[in-house]
Amino acid sequence: MKQFLTFSLALLFSFLLYAQPPRHMDGPRHKEAYPNIEKLVSNLTSNQKKRIETITDNTKKEVAKLSSELESIRQQIKNLHDKSGDQSSLLFPLFDQESHYMAQISKEMYKCRVLIDEVLTPEQVKELRQSLEAERQKQMKNHPSRHPEAKKTKPDTKKTAVKKA
Repeated sequence: MKQFLTFSLALLFSFLLYAQPPRHMDGPRHKEAYPNIEKLVSNLTSNQKKRIETITDNTKKEVAKLSSELESIRQQIKNLHDKSGDQSSLLFPLFDQESHYMAQISKEMYKCRVLIDEVLTPEQVKELRQSLEAERQKQMKNHPSRHPEAKKTKPDTKKTAVKKA
């Protein structure tokens, strides 16, 4: 029973590990993480633009360091998953470290948002939130899961047995 539970947990964690993107800042999430505020908010002063660029650049650097550490930990986890036997004494601390780095990245992103909000006027903050929500709604509307007819259908892969006469 203990082996079954260990195997089940390992399988669950494997699924969770591979269900996440390998890096926080790759692909569409990267674009979402750092929106182009100049396009979303009107009437930014040159001083605001410079300050926002500095804030965003500093956050990108910090998140890149954290993402690198996170990737290293995820690689260690993957390597341990590939080994046979109970690796829980090695895996569980790595899961904790993985959670820690993911939380650190989320904190950095939140701090970035707060700092940018401090640069903007209340009207600009409101405009930014409305623009971001409109972008999110547009992305959700165009998401493949919203369009069943656009889903790829799998070809029939059933093999028919050929009867020999």
